[in-house]
Amino acid sequence: MTSRLLCSLWLLALLMGCREKKSVERVPGADLQVVATRVALSKKKLPADILPYDDALVWHEYAVKKVIYGVCDVPKIRVAHWCVVAAKEVPVNEKLEEEVTLNLRPFADKQELQDVSQSDDLDVTEDLPQYLDMTPLPKGKEAPLVLREDYGGFFSEQMRLYWKLRPQLRVVAMGNSLVTKGISTRMFYRQINQGTPVALNLAPAGANNAMQCLVVREYVLPLPKLEWVVWGVSPRSFNGKREDPRKLSEFLASPGWHYDQENKSKLWPVPPAASPVTVDEVRQLEVHNFDDWGWEGRKRGGMPDATEPEKLRTYINETFKTTNFEWSEERWTEFVETVKALNAKGVKVLLLVTPMHPWVKDAPAADPDWSTHEAMAQMVKRLEALDKDLPLSWFHDFNQGGNHDYPPDEFYDADHVNRTGSFKLTGRVVEWMGAVSGDSVIR
Repeated sequence: MTSRLLCSLWLLALLMGCREKKSVERVPGADLQVVATRVALSKKKLPADILPYDDALVWHEYAVKKVIYGVCDVPKIRVAHWCVVAAKEVPVNEKLEEEVTLNLRPFADKQELQDVSQSDDLDVTEDLPQYLDMTPLPKGKEAPLVLREDYGGFFSEQMRLYWKLRPQLRVVAMGNSLVTKGISTRMFYRQINQGTPVALNLAPAGANNAMQCLVVREYVLPLPKLEWVVWGVSPRSFNGKREDPRKLSEFLASPGWHYDQENKSKLWPVPPAASPVTVDEVRQLEVHNFDDWGWEGRKRGGMPDATEPEKLRTYINETFKTTNFEWSEERWTEFVETVKALNAKGVKVLLLVTPMHPWVKDAPAADPDWSTHEAMAQMVKRLEALDKDLPLSWFHDFNQGGNHDYPPDEFYDADHVNRTGSFKLTGRVVEWMGAVSGDSVIR
């Protein structure tokens, strides 16, 4: 009898211990775990919806049933789930009234997430706490991690164009998404570029200054026929208050980058091509998200139309509301040294600031990535000085503090031009390049 009782007590203690262990099991990075019921959801975005970016979140609303660990004293919360990661769709549970266990972290704890594309069409009826789902993402069974051309996200497609065209490239556009959308590289060297691409937009959307400089040093600088680099510059690149490491970390972890580093002696110098690569050959690469010259232009974005001025002004002020800037001399130095390295090889560099929506000049910030108007002005002055110091580098401010002739209908969103704006901007850069070089063939 005693033996049975002891055995029963031991089994009961074991079961309770297992339950306790399961209930307090923590997911790395999460500080709240709840059992909740999904009561509302937004329509998630697909990879093609967020071009040229690689990641997206979708917001769901939950009724909290039980707190397993952490503190949550409200009946409802909103949770952001990943729906696109590294340009690939992520499965998202969309069953309403289903009870689920959520591993969460306050959304505000990760400020860099403010820049990630988000689907949020939930009713704005109350101010609910916002969290990020920290549950580990499912491992894709067919994830192409060993593919040679995988550099992380949509940048892989630009790199695919790069490897095909590198023996003949004469112009490369560099920067972040402001250039990815803003510079239509097909417009350079029109007489030859239309049939045999010699200009490529290699600007990785979302790239910080470190990644831009790295791509220039490792892939652009060694090009044998390179004559020009058109580099769009933004104050966010020099904001010491922002790290923006995600895109760079993804790139440095990619199999494409590791392959290139392990096979430098095979890849460089660039072997001469037997004949120029034609546009028809480029199209056989089946690059779907960029044109044959690496440009990703859009007609319209998701911001309110200029015919609704109050909504549009509210949208811009909300997008450009945060200011938190500290000039990073270290990042500026890396940028300047990279430009000098190009000049030392005889490569001419056109440095430019792309136009922002004209109403941004009245918003609290000059950039949605926390840059102040003062920081923008400081950067422009530094670039003007660089223009004077470097005989092979020139600078032009196409933004002019918002006092430009790019109307609201030429913008994709508040800080990116659309197709029409891109054609206008690129046309002016082409004229500028021709004036600097005295070469009408460029046009």
